[in-house]
This record gives sequence, structure tokens and C-alpha cells, in this order.
Amino acid sequence: MTVRIGPLSAAALLLACASALHASDTTFVRQGERVRLKLEELTPIYDESGSVWFRWRSVQRTGEATGIASDTLVFLPEQADAPERIPLSAITAMEVSEGRRSNPGKGAWIGALAGAAAGFGVGAAVQCGEVAQGACMLLGAGMGAGGGALLGLGVGAAITTERWVEAELPPPSPLALDIGLGASVRLSVSLRP
Repeated sequence: MTVRIGPLSAAALLLACASALHASDTTFVRQGERVRLKLEELTPIYDESGSVWFRWRSVQRTGEATGIASDTLVFLPEQADAPERIPLSAITAMEVSEGRRSNPGKGAWIGALAGAAAGFGVGAAVQCGEVAQGACMLLGAGMGAGGGALLGLGVGAAITTERWVEAELPPPSPLALDIGLGASVRLSVSLRP
């Protein structure tokens, strides 16, 4: 039995497979998540004569995604009382926080390398007497690496950094109607199969 697939069917199948692969690697922004946005904003520039000029500049803002509409992101900036509506066209990049974590392993490696270099230098500068100078430098490097690793382990465990991953807004539903009826009223209808 032979199965024939026309060019249009083959293209549709290829597109479906590609979009499924893309969807599996994509992190989507959800309501209530901490996000970092990179935006293009139009900012005024004032000169000495009192004239006003406008120019685009890139800014980075961090806050919470409090709502997602078809063309805007409702965003509550850090240390702000009221959310803002940001047009999706102004957002050039978006990241979602994965939380704050410490990194003791990285700190230990950095400390070991720095300690080994310092110990090697001390071993080269000190006269070791009966021991060969090379052995003295290696002993200094080993002791420095051990001490540096312990110190780096502690520093890496104490310092936390926030982890960010690239994200996208979820794709709009093809059968959704979103009507804004004012600042406090919103009607949303979604049809699902």
C-alpha cells in the first residue's frame, strides 16, 4: 500500500512538527510571575533654549506580570503601587525569574584557583632551605588551593543571585474575544474545543 502526501499536506505536517518542537523549549510568562522586561521607551530631552526633543532609549524594568491581554502586558513594577499597561510592541526581550540561589561549588572553584595562584607566588618568594624551590612552590599552591576552596565555598553559599530564563507571552487563543469596558471592568470570552 502506498500513501501519497501532497505538497500542502507535507508543509502542514512539517509546520506542526516544528511548532511542537519550539513549544517544548519555550518558557511562557504566567500571571503573577516575577519578570524582567527590556523595553524601548520614548524619552524627552530638554535643551538650554527650552526646546524638547524625543529619542528612543532601551530600559530594563523588573516587577510582576499581573495580567496578560492580547496586545498588552499588565505589569506591576518593583516599589510601585499601581500596575501599568505595557504594549507588547514595546517589549524587546522578556525573562522570568527562577528564584534566588546560592552557588557554593562555583565559589569553591574560584577560591581554589585564586588560592593556588597566591600560594604559588608565596612559595616562589620564600626561601625553602633544603627543599627544592619547585617543591616549595607546589606545596604553597596546594595549601593555597585548599584554603581558597574553603573560603570560596563559604562565600558562594552566602551570596545568592537571581536566575533568569528567556520567556515569551503565551500565544493568543485563536477563538478568543477580549473587550476592555473601562478601567475596572473587563469582559473576556474564550471558546474551547
